[in-house]
Amino acid sequence: FGIEFVSFGRRNPRHTMKFNQRMRSLLLTSVLVTSSVIFIVMIYRRFEMHELHAREKEYARTVLRGGAEIPLSHHPGQIPLTVVQHEQFIPQADVQRERLARLNTFCDRHPEFDTTLFEHLKKHGFFYNINQPYRTIECRVAKTGTSFRGRILWHAFHNETHPVVKYIHPYADRKVKKLNTIPLEEAELFLNNYEVYLFVREPIMRLISSYFDKIAGARENFARWLGQIGWRNKTIPTLGEYFHQLATKHLTNVHFRGFIQQCNPCITRYTFVARTESQTRDLEYLVVDRTDLWKSLIGTPIPAIYKEPSANITISTPGVFNDCQEEDILELIARNWAEYEAFGYNPDDILAYIK
Repeated sequence: FGIEFVSFGRRNPRHTMKFNQRMRSLLLTSVLVTSSVIFIVMIYRRFEMHELHAREKEYARTVLRGGAEIPLSHHPGQIPLTVVQHEQFIPQADVQRERLARLNTFCDRHPEFDTTLFEHLKKHGFFYNINQPYRTIECRVAKTGTSFRGRILWHAFHNETHPVVKYIHPYADRKVKKLNTIPLEEAELFLNNYEVYLFVREPIMRLISSYFDKIAGARENFARWLGQIGWRNKTIPTLGEYFHQLATKHLTNVHFRGFIQQCNPCITRYTFVARTESQTRDLEYLVVDRTDLWKSLIGTPIPAIYKEPSANITISTPGVFNDCQEEDILELIARNWAEYEAFGYNPDDILAYIK
């Protein structure tokens, strides 16, 4: 160690040399012992933290597994979808590779969807929610479980008590930063470095869910929702009449039109694509295995997640599809062709179910 210890009094070179050797050995031993103790403590603390995180992650999984399903009246799981059945037993990492590869293929085939990020965010940046502490961005698509995710991940976005009474609407939450509120350079930085994800849903089932929630089950702003689909009568339209309105008009409300333009996968670099049909599995993988969002679920109360179904009819009600016209369904499928191709849904599944 380059240290020389000299005995006091009469200097004896031999004694001084032996003394220095003993002191160096003692010092070396002390350093080694101290380093070993510190190393062991660090390993123990790391193991302890690993065990703690494992328990906390399991708690987060329990929370998600207990609440991530969609209300039965809107549940698309009743419809056998080819792509969902195909993905059911595939490891999640492989499922994501498959979904993202399909998006890349879609964008290669359709250059018409390629535009500038500036133009895209100028029109649709409001739909991108940024979570800087957890380094995530979600492009929110209406009727894919956004209200549920807004509730269950409330603490990931807010440092305050969860409002039990007030219903949280992700679009209207002004405390959540959106991509259209920051400079373009910062938005590009976030999109290139964060986990960027979206949830998608079978297009016709998504429109059916909008019907049950906003039309047949509307409790507030009833006339407003009817006006959004161009319905002038005071009576509630049947599902067939609703489909006809959507098929013959070009509506702008996000609940009643396709979503690929607002969450354009050919502009936004998505790192994770999830389905409403497999929300429990996909959300658990995203929150616990792909990000640190699980930390926001630890020690936080999660109140009732769902709204009670407000419509008197559901997708299981006998005769609910009786007045639906095939040409209207085919027109809506044609209008949503990009969603079907980009996300792997097969329109024959919904046609077979309705028939």
